[in-house]
Amino acid sequence: MRSSWRLGAIILMALTGTPLLGQQRTVAGIVVDDQGRPMPKVEIQVVGTAIGTVSAEDGRFLLTGLPGTDVTLQARLMGYRAAGGTFRVGARDVRLIMSIAPMILNEVVVTGTATGTQTRALGNVIAKVDVADALSVQTAPGIETLLSATVAGLVVPSTPGNVGTGSNIRIRGSSSMTLGSNPLVYLDGIRVDNTQSEGLAGGMRGGAVSRLNDLNPNDFDKVEVIKGPAAATLFGTEATAGVIVITSKTGETGKTLWDVDLTQGATVLMDAVSRWPSVYDKSTTPCPGCVLLPGGIRELNVLQADIQNGYGLPWVNGHDQSAYVSAHGGSPLVRYYGSAEVDRTEGYVPWNWQDKKTLRLNLNITPRENIAVASSMGFVSQTTQFDSPGPFPAEIGSSIYWGTPAAELTRSHGWNWMTPAALATMQGKEGLDRFFGSISLRNTPRSWFTQSLKVGTDIGDATPSRMIPRSPLGSSDYFGPLNLGHIEVATNLTTNFNLDYGATAIANVRGGFVLETSGGAQFLDNAVHSWGATGDQFPAPGPGTVSSAAIKTGSEDFLENKAYGIYGQEQLGWNDRRFLTVGLRGDENSAFGSNVKFIMYPKVSASWVLNEESFWKLPAVNQFKLRVAWGEAGRQPSVIEAARLYAPFTAAADQAGLRPSAVGNPNLKPEVGVETEVGFDASVWQDRLGIKFTYYDKKTKDAIVQKSVPASSGFGGTEAVNVGLISNAGMELELNSRVLEV
Repeated sequence: MRSSWRLGAIILMALTGTPLLGQQRTVAGIVVDDQGRPMPKVEIQVVGTAIGTVSAEDGRFLLTGLPGTDVTLQARLMGYRAAGGTFRVGARDVRLIMSIAPMILNEVVVTGTATGTQTRALGNVIAKVDVADALSVQTAPGIETLLSATVAGLVVPSTPGNVGTGSNIRIRGSSSMTLGSNPLVYLDGIRVDNTQSEGLAGGMRGGAVSRLNDLNPNDFDKVEVIKGPAAATLFGTEATAGVIVITSKTGETGKTLWDVDLTQGATVLMDAVSRWPSVYDKSTTPCPGCVLLPGGIRELNVLQADIQNGYGLPWVNGHDQSAYVSAHGGSPLVRYYGSAEVDRTEGYVPWNWQDKKTLRLNLNITPRENIAVASSMGFVSQTTQFDSPGPFPAEIGSSIYWGTPAAELTRSHGWNWMTPAALATMQGKEGLDRFFGSISLRNTPRSWFTQSLKVGTDIGDATPSRMIPRSPLGSSDYFGPLNLGHIEVATNLTTNFNLDYGATAIANVRGGFVLETSGGAQFLDNAVHSWGATGDQFPAPGPGTVSSAAIKTGSEDFLENKAYGIYGQEQLGWNDRRFLTVGLRGDENSAFGSNVKFIMYPKVSASWVLNEESFWKLPAVNQFKLRVAWGEAGRQPSVIEAARLYAPFTAAADQAGLRPSAVGNPNLKPEVGVETEVGFDASVWQDRLGIKFTYYDKKTKDAIVQKSVPASSGFGGTEAVNVGLISNAGMELELNSRVLEV
């Protein structure tokens, strides 16, 4: 009974902020800007320990359980110079003053090591995005839109505007001929699914589904973009196209604070009639809406004719609405952040919409001065109905462009392959339930040694479907034989498991030299289990199911990819302004050919903070850093590309048999990206203007292409081989200005 009382008291004190007896050794204070205004959400860390917190809305913070008699604090916030100092344990009036700057050399960014790296030591550029700031000046329905407007060198190609679809991200151009160019994505330390899929046989004319857009930007604190092989070496195979690292929000010490955001909007297709060109012919069939031109040519505006003939336009003003609520706060022992959002997005046709619900809960626990535990959990549930969910020609645009005046008085009233009314009968949907979960342990047993362990998973259950009802006209209707009734249903269960260990040791040696040694290992397991059924020929006009169809087929696939890697890195710093870094990553991957073993990726980089040298005589240039980097990273082949495969079939007398399917390639290696980048970072005019310039030269060697297989091999089709070369080179210029302070 007494033990239960003690346990309850400990839990109560942890949640209410009451300090435990062992945590009476405290430091308290406030973080303000250079105008004296309180600054919330500033990260305050006790140097050499795992103890840290985040300032509350009034800028105040409390650190407990501190060791020794004096502690060194460091406060960081994106876009501001770090502040800190050494303070007496027990102090209650600490005041940390932060000043805004377009470039901060002491910011810590993610580089693949256990502790990250200060910007001043980097030989390459890493883009950082403060999500709250970015969302305050733009509306971003997804993370793709957010990044495309804020990161130099990152391009998101335009999409058809189909709600629920997205596009692939390209960083510094295309990185592969056959494997795509999407970067890796990490969320709170775990790798998450970033695939792009059309989900159904034959694809969708309305675009592809991007799993990156399942994530809710309102839950993010910051995003860091590692742009190429020179910077992404330590992430190993599959990092040649870059890496996007997302960090979600955390709570701060203090009372619970609530944020509520209600949003209303509209999706409007402006100037629809004038958006598409007229169509022409020289036919003599009746066309009341045509304009006769010289030479017997007739002009028809298909949309204008639809309005005159009473069909109207297919487009509507979609209603977008969302409700978002979050709660954050905590005690020195436990900090928390939780959120929920309900979102409804409607497209510019009535049959295109998405209903989405998201939940998130993040906990940060500091049980001891040298141990910090962080857990992150998120859940997404959404249902999407797509526009143009079928293969060509199931879309509106092409039927307008290729319309014909001769058909104005027919059932297609000038449209080519199909009318909007016919397209509306096709139902293409996707349901999704997705869970993200991770837990990380950070341990600082000595002030010079830090280690971290991260484990997490990303599980997605997607259920795409497509249905075409049986038409009274049967196969003579717009979709041909499919108008006898057709349905496809599938389930794609994707599981990603991630285990990551890293350690960093720092040694101060003579002459102002500092050695920072890092090493670690990673294990990844990705599995995709897909199964589905198809039904054709419904018994009566209208919608149907697989079970009601006359012809039924089924399918099932299972693909699994496992990989492990190790890395080591040595960074030498001299007087905290000259840095040299060398590193090496080694990977083994189940997608490699059987004759290919461990693959190694080296890197080397250097940086020099010139403005801190005694010879610097340019007062208008407040900060100036030169940097250069060279490195390699890989991209693995498709999971079964290297394997020799045989396909099952029904042999004579209904016996099961196998026949050659894919010849495979036991020598198939990963594609290897090799990149050199040089540039500088500068701030001028009292840090009012920040400049980042980078020139990069990136090549992908051993690029995988398909070559024909000789018939004499007994196999047909193609074979994947490493013979390609892709070259990209370019320049990036990024300007950040502080024009006005109020």
